[in-house]
Amino acid sequence: MRLILLNLVLAIISSFVAAYMVLTRKYVRARLMAFIVIGASIWSYGYAMEMYFVDIESKMFWTNIQFLGMALTNVLPLFIAHFFDKQEWLTKRNVILASIAPALFLGLVATNAYHGTVIGSISLNHLDLNYPLIKTYGWAFYSFIIYTNSLIGSSLIYGVKNARSYSEENWKKNSCFNGFYGDPGS
Repeated sequence: MRLILLNLVLAIISSFVAAYMVLTRKYVRARLMAFIVIGASIWSYGYAMEMYFVDIESKMFWTNIQFLGMALTNVLPLFIAHFFDKQEWLTKRNVILASIAPALFLGLVATNAYHGTVIGSISLNHLDLNYPLIKTYGWAFYSFIIYTNSLIGSSLIYGVKNARSYSEENWKKNSCFNGFYGDPGS
């Protein structure tokens, strides 16, 4: 029960942080970061609700909500590209290409009952009904997880590599706290 409460608290706090970022910062990087935070929040909230409910239909619904959160976290490469001023990576074509895999995955999640490529089988954990479902995943789930982890991992590696060569002036310009500590130009 503590794990459920912890996930709920984290999901609620991160939702407020994302809303604050969108409402106070009108920059693209703030909105992209808010998408990432909302995705993680939805993922955490879905996991908590999957553990909270005891019937299989409710647990399955919240499992599918978790998949939505997983898909939203794929915005990280766009945030990294925008943060490091790689505007040539942020063309409409590249944004559409980056959203194809998450959209296809969500389509497979929505139609999973007909083909079982995301979740093959599910059952309740009879030892404790507040545990998550016992699931066997299909090839589409594993493909999406590999795609997402490689995308996020390569984005983080690129970000760390470029952060080392970033000048102090660029850090001030792209700081999330611009405006909190005075004018960045001073």
